Parts: sequence; structure tokens; C-alpha cells
Amino acid sequence: MTPELRKRKSRVSWKLLYILIALALLAVVIEGYLIHCLRMRSPEQDKANNEEITNAKQIHVSRLTNQLRSGKTAINNNMPCFPGCKFNTSNDGKLSWEPQNGDAYTYEMDYKDGALVIKKEGYYFIYSKIIYGERDCKTGHLETFKHTVFKITQTVSREVELMSSVRSYCKNDKEGELVNSFLGGIYYLLKGNQIFVTVTETKNILVQTSAENVFGAFLMSR
Repeated sequence: MTPELRKRKSRVSWKLLYILIALALLAVVIEGYLIHCLRMRSPEQDKANNEEITNAKQIHVSRLTNQLRSGKTAINNNMPCFPGCKFNTSNDGKLSWEPQNGDAYTYEMDYKDGALVIKKEGYYFIYSKIIYGERDCKTGHLETFKHTVFKITQTVSREVELMSSVRSYCKNDKEGELVNSFLGGIYYLLKGNQIFVTVTETKNILVQTSAENVFGAFLMSR
């Protein structure tokens, strides 16, 4: 290798070294600044952030006002819910929820015909929990329950299935079982999109408190 090539290689090596040192110093400065910002955060800012998370959209199914028996009661057409419950027992099994009386928090969303209507575009965590079951299983065949979250967009008229769960609620041909079905996932939603929950057997949903059956979503990022 000629002296000229060695000198050129040496200059390049020093330049790379200087660049790496500069990047390391920049990283230290940025880290120090972030730590300083975290230390300077006021309790009021932390409280505001916590309130924003707490105000996430959460719809609770309303409580039955009467005919609760044995601590758990299955919903059927002959058992009235208090105003707003309106469980839909049509073929599609779409559930309606209580948007009044403190059982729902419509933060940054609208509620329409059992669906949450998105007002801000972004990534949302969507969740739903349903508790269901049958007191006895004397039909002689395996009973199943399907719990699904759908989306409707303004551009596509059909329903789009986002997530679903299919499970049995019969231990055997005589004994029933209470089962929790939980669905949760992150999806990108546009303004005007609607999300809603359906089940195959609304009569087998069990209700004692509004915390047992829930449906909601909250904005994670835009």
C-alpha cells in the first residue's frame, strides 16, 4: 500500500470516529433532556393524562330490574330490562347497550343503534366481554356460543368481521357451565366507522351487574 493510500485511509477512519463520537454525545444530550422533561412534569399533567385514559369509551350492558334468581339470571324475551337495555333477539343477534343512566361513557364517540360511531381516525383498542351459559344441557348435543365484533365502513356496505370466539357452554349432556368470552384487539378505524357486537344466543347471556358484560374502545394513537 502506498503512503498516499495509507494517509487517505487514515483520514477516513478518523472521520468515522468523529461521527460516532458526535452521535454518542447527541444521544446523551437527548436522553438527558427527556429525563429533565419527565422530572419537570407537574402532578396536574399526570392527572390529566390519567383522566384521558380513564375516559376511554366503555359501554356497559344495563342491569335487569327484576326476576333475578339464584344470583344469576338469563335474559329472555319475557324478562324486561330497564329502559335502554333493548337486547336485540333478531337473527343477527346484534346487542344494544345502555347509553344513559351512567352505564355508558361516550367520550370522543357517538352511540347509535347498538354501535359505537368513530369520530376520530386512528388506532383503537377494541374490547368486549360477555358472560353466558345454560343451567342444564339436556338437548343431547354440544351447545356453542359465538361472540363477534363487527365493523361497518362508509365505503363498504357489508359487515366486516374483526374478531370472534366460538365456545361450548355444556360440560356434558346434563350439566351447564358459565363461561366468559373476551375479545380484544387493535384496529385502524376511520371517522364514521361503526363497531358493534353480536352473539348467537342472546337468551343465554347472564347479567347481575353491569361489569359482567362490556363493550368499548379507546383511541391509542392517530
